[in-house]
Amino acid sequence: MWVSSDGGQTWLLRNVTINGSPVYNSWYRAAASADGNTIAVAGRYNSALYLSRDRGLTWTQAPAPVGDYTAVAMSTDGQVIGATITNGSTAATTGSVQLSRDGGASFAPVTMPGTDTNWRAIAMAADANLFVVASGTFGSTTGQLYTSLGNRTSYATVPGSITGGANGYVEVEYVGGNRWNVRTSSGGPFTVR
Repeated sequence: MWVSSDGGQTWLLRNVTINGSPVYNSWYRAAASADGNTIAVAGRYNSALYLSRDRGLTWTQAPAPVGDYTAVAMSTDGQVIGATITNGSTAATTGSVQLSRDGGASFAPVTMPGTDTNWRAIAMAADANLFVVASGTFGSTTGQLYTSLGNRTSYATVPGSITGGANGYVEVEYVGGNRWNVRTSSGGPFTVR
């Protein structure tokens, strides 16, 4: 991997190594946080997802499924990482959209609407509030484009609510225009209506 921290004027070689052993792969997808400290990379075929928190100096294998990665996206702070996978290592991970909300410490599949499984792309807003996921096959199968309504903001014009379990909390901040951002939370899962 090559990393630039000056807008592409100079480049530094960063080998992906785990416990001193180099990882050889056809690096196919990459994403970085706004400050460049957090980097996620994945190969095209039968690959794991790898993370660096120090601009590529050291690497860990993320607890995401092994598979054929088609896209990787990251929030500006590096805390939310999304990836699309075709041909996963298990039936449950084949054709999945994986998401981490804890900086890559854990990943879980996203329940997507419809019956598509050939996910090809994922993008997210800088704050990871909105997502776009696309499916399809190169030249042969038309896919769908899915957009989320956000995970931290309610767009309803009628009064809404947040429900959760015992001992959970959510601190919200009103940002205007009938919109709220979650500042902190613990527990969950929470349902926003």
